Amino acid sequence: MTDDVPLNAAPGRRSAEQADALRHARSEAAAALRGPRTVWLRPGSSVTPRPEGDERRAIRRALRDWESLRTESLLPALNDLAPLRNPVDWADRFLLACDPDPARSVFVLCGSRVEKAFGQRIIGRTLGEVAPRQSALLHACTDAVREQGAFEVEDAFRAGGEKLVFYRAAFMPVRGVDSDDTYLMGAYGCLVVSE
Repeated sequence: MTDDVPLNAAPGRRSAEQADALRHARSEAAAALRGPRTVWLRPGSSVTPRPEGDERRAIRRALRDWESLRTESLLPALNDLAPLRNPVDWADRFLLACDPDPARSVFVLCGSRVEKAFGQRIIGRTLGEVAPRQSALLHACTDAVREQGAFEVEDAFRAGGEKLVFYRAAFMPVRGVDSDDTYLMGAYGCLVVSE
């Protein structure tokens, strides 16, 4: 005898517990398809608004593109990326040359909307220089390199005293020419929310 269906349940009907278990299993399966996700919300910001804007769509497109470039167990290679053939999508993307210390990873390619979001030219600069208040970015960068998988992050920080900046990013490993070279393709978007 199994515990799948209670004895008093009508045939073909699920109990509330079974329905909840099924929803939970489907949710976990959907999360597994999306890949790892890290959400870092600072204490006191648990009510951070989570708008579904352009930045979320840009992150999702980047993750789908990266996944489509994978072949069996191989990560995409640098020469698989096509920023010049598809400059619209690359406006929200960047490429990092990784360092064992994620804060010292260097931007080698950067889209226009990413630079606009950071308010500066960032090619040749390190992740630590560009995003000193966004520790979640460093954690996601570290996780993507360590796990050799895609990591998505969303977080918020205060800028200019009263402005709340909500951001999303994704880091996806890419093979370099040499096996020692480590790169991450990334996507970044933010939204400034007044409080």
